[in-house]
This record gives sequence, C-alpha cells and structure tokens, in this order.
Amino acid sequence: MSIRVLLVEDVKATHQLITELIDFVGGFEVVATCVTESNALVWLHDHPGEADLVILDLMLREGSGFSVLAGAAREQAADVVVFSDFASPAVVRKCRSQGALEAISKSDYRQLRVFLEKYRGEKAQKISVIPAKAGIQNLEPLPRTDDADGRLTAARSSRP
Repeated sequence: MSIRVLLVEDVKATHQLITELIDFVGGFEVVATCVTESNALVWLHDHPGEADLVILDLMLREGSGFSVLAGAAREQAADVVVFSDFASPAVVRKCRSQGALEAISKSDYRQLRVFLEKYRGEKAQKISVIPAKAGIQNLEPLPRTDDADGRLTAARSSRP
C-alpha cells in the first residue's frame, strides 16, 4: 500500500523534481496537488484521511504555507514535512512547534530523500505491528473445503 501524498507547491519545476524524487524513492503516491493556501485548506477539509503526508512549501503563489500547516494540525489531517527555500533554523523551529515532522531547505533534496525513506520505513513498521497490538493472534488462512459444485472455498469460521 502506497503512502498518499498531498503536494503543496506552486513552482512547476520544483513540483516536477519532488514528484520524480517520490517516484525514485518508491512507496508513495501523489493523490493531489495544490498551488495555493486556499486550495490546500479546502482539499484537506474536503478529503479527510485521504492523505498520509503533506509536502508543503511555505511561500505560495497565494497565501502562506504556515496557514496550511496550522490547518493540517487543526484538521489532524496528515503528517507534514515542510520543503522550502526559507528553512532557516528559526523557521525550522517554528514549523516543528506548529506540528511539522521536519522542515527541509529546498537546497538539500538529499535530505528530503532521506526523510521520505525514513518515513516510509516507519509507516511500514507501524503497519506490521498493528495485528499484534489489535490482539490478533492467528493470521493463518482459513481452511478450505469443497462446496457443492466441487470448487474450493474458504471455510466459514464460528470464531467471533
């Protein structure tokens, strides 16, 4: 299962580089793209749970990435990584304090790649732990029996 990404970036060349990086890393799918603050906020509100990760630029054609970051936190919509030309130490601290997992300078695509690989690994690890945490003990397939037509079917279990 792919990690669903909302990409909020208004510069076409940067958008293309990010999508190529996402494809290169693998395990991610861009489900939507927004170029303005208002588009991103509306998408997050109208599509709850449809993105796992937002890759967010701070300086948008219209509006601010900081407002999108606040909206994502308010909606508890998705994890956010900020990818911006303005990722000074003070901006990084502000982004993290507002809920971003990380804030990365656009001058360092390598760091974004490392972040994506780590994020993908953490998500995969969480998914593999869910059955154990849910108390599911036996994940073996149900036994198969022949139905009236001689076809194999999964036997129904009386277990709750």
